[in-house]
Amino acid sequence: MPIIEEKPIVQPKVDFKPEVQSKERQSVFVDNKQIPTSNLQSYVSGYNFTVDYYHQMLNKDSALKSQDVGDSSLFQQYRKIKNLEIKVNSPNTSDQNDEDKVFVTRGSAVIHNGLIPNEGDMFTAPVGDGRLAVYNVTRSQRLSIMADAVYQIEYSLSYFKEADLEKFKQLEEKVNVSVYYVKEYLAYNKSPLLIEHDYNTLLRLRRSAEEIASNMFLWFFSNEYKALLIPGQTNSILDLYIQDFFKVIAGGLEVSSRVQHFQSINIQDDNYLGYPQIFDALKYRDLNKLKIANDNMGVASTKAFHIDPMMENIRYTGIDFIVYPVSNRTHDDDKYNRLDKGALGGYVQKTYGLFDKTTPKDPVTGDYLYPTIPAITYDNKTLPLINEVDFNSKYVFSADFYECAKNDTESDNLSLIEVLVLNYLRDKNYSPGALELLTKDYKNWSKLNQFYFMPILILLILSQTMEM
Repeated sequence: MPIIEEKPIVQPKVDFKPEVQSKERQSVFVDNKQIPTSNLQSYVSGYNFTVDYYHQMLNKDSALKSQDVGDSSLFQQYRKIKNLEIKVNSPNTSDQNDEDKVFVTRGSAVIHNGLIPNEGDMFTAPVGDGRLAVYNVTRSQRLSIMADAVYQIEYSLSYFKEADLEKFKQLEEKVNVSVYYVKEYLAYNKSPLLIEHDYNTLLRLRRSAEEIASNMFLWFFSNEYKALLIPGQTNSILDLYIQDFFKVIAGGLEVSSRVQHFQSINIQDDNYLGYPQIFDALKYRDLNKLKIANDNMGVASTKAFHIDPMMENIRYTGIDFIVYPVSNRTHDDDKYNRLDKGALGGYVQKTYGLFDKTTPKDPVTGDYLYPTIPAITYDNKTLPLINEVDFNSKYVFSADFYECAKNDTESDNLSLIEVLVLNYLRDKNYSPGALELLTKDYKNWSKLNQFYFMPILILLILSQTMEM
């Protein structure tokens, strides 16, 4: 029997209640939001630098290497990208090479996702003293966030054009295709690289947009009423729809400063002028607006509007008539309004005779002698450039256009501008070349056609050029 007997230690009894915590709730939704490349650039420090970039044209057997004067243009080819904008985030520095003690100029920059740079690519840029430097891309790294990316490149100075003209000439000889870089296309998820023909076409279209906007003021702006008035009429007639539309699209053009010259006009005492029409659909690029839009228009006397003159009511502008919808729609206010605004108290007139009175007539038949409208072949169809604006039918465009827009159908009776507008509303591509045909011919149209189609031309052009 042991001298000392160890007694077991009794553990004290403790009332313990474990604390149970529920796990953090996890949603079944995944955030795969895509940040556009144009937004990613805002997170990159540096300054913008415009260069001409020589992108290697590679196949599976090609090796990545910089310009090699020993290789012919058959084995080393480039795609030249003009006006490429890069963001330099590490300025050029000159360091001495440890191997041969030669000074090397290096730097780094970020490139948009419009192209994937490779080691061995070349680019040229002015250095500020009149010389053109030729750089060699030594490293390329993809920088991504969410579902998009940009590319970080490191580069070194290869040579100066003026110091080695023969080498630069060989670089140019190895260019297989040239394209232009249009940064604004990135915001619309379109390729920013355009072939030279398309780029020059878009530049001409942009200049045409400026000219057309200037001519709208020159031809149709009334200095007396400070408004765009329908041309060639016996009385002064305002179409507030097209005027408001033009003011919006002109805001990004050189004539934007003249938009402030428009007279402020109040039509808030009317319930029917606010219904959608073709210019609302164009402004918001919303085809659904045409399904409930007013497509029949007449004119109404401005004397039917009664808001206080201090509120800038149209009644007191001196303008005789305003374009007004011809519709069977009713409004709840109609039964309460003492002015019976359901049809403006009978003031609305279907505009039989709302034509350009300056257009000559046939002395025998009395028909208007409109200028001959040429026809072209577009998408394997022969189309007139425009159809005459005819208020006796539908507003601005033809009845076939509204049928196609509302029911998503096609027709062989549309004009070229109607086809382009439908493609625009349906978010489809349309030819800049076809659009240029319209810009070359619009000066031959009647005044009424010019008045209504010129602002639409500007919109179609701006949609193509993306604010170039």
